[in-house]
Amino acid sequence: ADILEHLKAAVAAIPDSTRIIFMGTRPEVATARFWAGYREYDRLVRDFIETTPNVVYVNNENDMAADDLYRWDGLHLSERGYALWNRKV
Repeated sequence: ADILEHLKAAVAAIPDSTRIIFMGTRPEVATARFWAGYREYDRLVRDFIETTPNVVYVNNENDMAADDLYRWDGLHLSERGYALWNRKV
């Protein structure tokens, strides 16, 4: 939860008039063993963001899971992955 405290401090340091877009974690093929932790982290972040009007949460879990969205290493986005990512923002 230390990382959540860092996020809260960062958001508090930014003027309330600034819109912040928080991109949720992506279910990369190469990091499958961490997905349960990613989901818990995303839940904690969403809970915080619900109380913070100038922050928007973008969920990436459901539509960023296809293998062809990632390069050969299963971690970095492919051209198709970046195209989707950019549309989401």
